[in-house]
This record gives sequence, structure tokens and C-alpha cells, in this order.
Amino acid sequence: MWRTVTRLNCNGAVTPRTNHALVPTTNPHSTTMQSGDAPAGNEAGKLVDQGFHHQCFKYESPRPTDRDILASMPGVGILVLANLLGEAGVVIRNRDYVALRCLAWIAPVTKESGKSRRVHRRRAANPRLVDSMYHWARVAAQVDSICRQRYDALRVRGHTHGGALRSVADRLLAVACAMLKTGTMYPRTTAAT
Repeated sequence: MWRTVTRLNCNGAVTPRTNHALVPTTNPHSTTMQSGDAPAGNEAGKLVDQGFHHQCFKYESPRPTDRDILASMPGVGILVLANLLGEAGVVIRNRDYVALRCLAWIAPVTKESGKSRRVHRRRAANPRLVDSMYHWARVAAQVDSICRQRYDALRVRGHTHGGALRSVADRLLAVACAMLKTGTMYPRTTAAT
């Protein structure tokens, strides 16, 4: 039985085709079909729908998304990225570097009384972001040469492991916020040895 089926293409025009000759062209994403052996069963319709859907509904943004930008940073894995976007999504969307530092335990707290002045790490912070920032800085110091140089220089100056990682995380946050504002990806460097 031969029947003609109509389908809308990406421009909204109706294109007739027959159901007996559904074989994709050499381009797997093309919606046009050629005569030939039809795949068995309903596979032909699926091929047409996949190509049609891929070509018509693919949205390409001129700028990379926040997720893409953050994922390009050294040391950011799936869990760190999920925690950053889940716990501080509004702050990241607003590109608020100061608020992000406060949420993620990086901004120092200065306590002064009379002649004494002490600088401590912030204790009022989101615990999931604290863990994420720690692991982000730790892995970045292992895989990125710039982060590793910063970490080593801080350790030589007498900083503790945690303090050095907080400084590395602060630099990574500053770079991430700048990249989010400009819409650029992180340039890859050679791995630390």
C-alpha cells in the first residue's frame, strides 16, 4: 500500500514523501530521504524524526552557557559543578564575586579589639559549597600548572594546606566570575608535574 505522508520542514514548508522509501542520505542529520531499501519496521520513521528534530530544534547560543564556562575550569568535575550551580545558582547568575566568596568560606573575617587584630576563615558558610570549593581547589592544584605554582608559593611562605587551597579557590572564583561576565572559556594549560 502506497500512501503519501506530509511533513513540515524547518522553514515551515510542507514536504510530501512516501513511506516505502525512507532511507537517510549520506548526511545523518538531513531530513531529505532517498529511494532505496527501507529499514525494517518503524526504524525509518524514527530516523526521519531524529534528523528532523535535531536539525529544526537545535539551539545554538552565540555565547557558551554558565555550565560550559564553569566546566572548562580546571578541577571542576560533575559533582563540583552540580553543587556550584545548585547551591549558588542565583549568585552565579548575578556574577556576584563578593557574595560567592562569602557563601563558599573564602572571604576572610577580621576580628579587631583594641590593639589586637586577627584574621580567620569564615565559619558561616554553606557546607556543600565549602566541600566543593575545597575539592575544586585541590584538584586544580594537581592538574593546572598555574594553580600549582600559586599553591606551592603559598606553602613556601608558611601557609597551611587549607589556607593555600582557600587562596587558590579565591583566584579560581575571581577568574570564573570574570569569564562568566565576558562569556569566555578557560584556556587550558599544561598539567602540573
